[in-house]
Amino acid sequence: MGVTVIFASTSGIAEAVSEEFLQRDYDILLCARDEQALARQAQDLKVKFNRDVPYMQWDLQPMDAHAEKVRSLFEEYHVDGLFMAAGVMSPQAECNQDPSKVIETMQINLTAVTVILNLFAEQFEQKKTGFISCISSVAGDRGRQSNYVYGASKAGLTAFLQGLRNRLHRHDVLVQTVKPGYVKTKMTEELGESILMAKPKQVAKEIVDAIERKQDILYTPFFWRYIMSTIKWIPEPLFKRLSL
Repeated sequence: MGVTVIFASTSGIAEAVSEEFLQRDYDILLCARDEQALARQAQDLKVKFNRDVPYMQWDLQPMDAHAEKVRSLFEEYHVDGLFMAAGVMSPQAECNQDPSKVIETMQINLTAVTVILNLFAEQFEQKKTGFISCISSVAGDRGRQSNYVYGASKAGLTAFLQGLRNRLHRHDVLVQTVKPGYVKTKMTEELGESILMAKPKQVAKEIVDAIERKQDILYTPFFWRYIMSTIKWIPEPLFKRLSL
């Protein structure tokens, strides 16, 4: 088994996924922007699992640096998996007032992430093996006034992953779209408590289970598939009158 790269490894879901992979004896490599946070995470994992976990500082911007970093990564390690968890979620009210928040959301959630995914895809396509599991969101299933900038970035990402899956299927490369609902992380602190809020550990287990059974699309927790199916079914003349 090769190395699985965990991108944005210090984020809430990715931290839990990293631990889930290690519990199942995967080899992982941590990537994130904050090198000090990476070092702390690697040390914590060493204490918990008695394993040295390599890490690499990696910022989403500037984007023209990604190609060389991916090339170097594949030269140094036998990489056979990528878990991509990078993303930002600015409140919709801030996006309405500050164009820079819209730009940041689109550049990080869509542009930077898809550039990196494409570079990994090229490598996996040549090897004819590997997997890509990427965090999108249920917010991308239908635009709602409460988070449509974030939702639009995730809708674009979901469409990208669908096309990438179509391309790589013939090369035996799994491309998995993960659509979490509310997960209790720093990103969702402003949303408050909710009975729909899932714990990262629960979500992480479902993600790795889905990778191992080669599942293309995962709603997590499972009930979000039915919630979003209902929301997508609502006719537009009615939907535009709702406060969602």
